[in-house]
Amino acid sequence: MIYDLGVMAISIAVLAIASEKFVTSSRSISRKIGLSDLLAGVVIVGFSSSLPEIATSVLASFSGHPDIALSQVVGSTTINVTIVSAISALAATPLIPLATIKREGAAAVTGALALLVVVALGGQRFYGPLLIVMFVAFTIFVLKGAEEHRIHAAQHAKPEIIIPDELPSEKKKPSPSRELIVGIVALVLTLVAAEGFLMGALSLAGRMGISGGFVGGVILALGASLPEIATAIQAARKGAAALVVGNVLGASYLTCTLAAGLTLSIRPLATPRIELASAAVMAISVCLLWVFLLTGKRLSRLEGILLIVFYGAFLATLGG
Repeated sequence: MIYDLGVMAISIAVLAIASEKFVTSSRSISRKIGLSDLLAGVVIVGFSSSLPEIATSVLASFSGHPDIALSQVVGSTTINVTIVSAISALAATPLIPLATIKREGAAAVTGALALLVVVALGGQRFYGPLLIVMFVAFTIFVLKGAEEHRIHAAQHAKPEIIIPDELPSEKKKPSPSRELIVGIVALVLTLVAAEGFLMGALSLAGRMGISGGFVGGVILALGASLPEIATAIQAARKGAAALVVGNVLGASYLTCTLAAGLTLSIRPLATPRIELASAAVMAISVCLLWVFLLTGKRLSRLEGILLIVFYGAFLATLGG
């Protein structure tokens, strides 16, 4: 048991560091090959925040545990929407742009409801590609809306004064080949750490007689969400909690569509309608978060507390 806990703790640490390095390298490479900052920011940053969830879900499905993989997707989304958002709310979240709320919020709600329907219908393999197509479609939708917002902001922005002496030196920038190597190594470490965390969690669950739903929905989900929780705490301390809410919405739609889509494409659910109650609470939580944001353009402390209560309801749906 102590060995399993040690493996899980080390894996979480490596997972957080390696995924961050992978994102940094990917962003640098994307700029060097000419991708816009908008595309790099929305896609790469969004992918990075969900990389631990995607890695653990895919590996769990490959290992013959699609039920645990999908439970992990549902659990991670619920943790992000409730606990991570509540941290921002308790830190007095500033106003969030309405365009961001409508765009990312609509994507998150649609992804959550789609996953709920897929779980209710039994989670067959052909639903996986459909969720992936939905991910691509909503990514285009989010990018288009963000581009329109960027153009509008640029038209009304004041000219920016650039001081030559403050420009970064080209000599200090890492070479593309070095960034590529760092990115590949970081991705491999991310997958290895995800595998270690998954094996440790499964071994611990076997020793303690814990159900698969609890392993995926709580243990794996909490471990994969720890980087987001830590980021939310740091952002709240620095007065940037509003950014966390935007990332939560983006990560929710990405996890519910891409991570779940890859999971089911690899291996369908063996047990029809598994953890339907948990998926329902997850979808309601996402919808509730969106309603809170639409009505006030921010999260109040009371709304943050209500989201935490919903996480308690999610835990109640899981078998111990």
